[in-house]
Amino acid sequence: MRSKRASELPSPSGGLPELFVSRLERLVRLRSEFEEHLNDLGVELLDRSIVATYRDCIETGAGVKAKALIGRLPNPGDFETP
Repeated sequence: MRSKRASELPSPSGGLPELFVSRLERLVRLRSEFEEHLNDLGVELLDRSIVATYRDCIETGAGVKAKALIGRLPNPGDFETP
């Protein structure tokens, strides 16, 4: 049985886009606040989480908000995906 993509799931009030945007906002904040305290692996894991959540935002139609959040990072181009 094929699993559903995020865009195919039912959207409760508030919906998935808001969930993913709030998750991305938290991850971006964590990276900004704790980057100096994390080792290279910690930063890499956080960056991978940011990219995955950014993609979720794009897929659910919250790309504009997601791009604004990514823009807060030091090298935003590193996080944007095709």
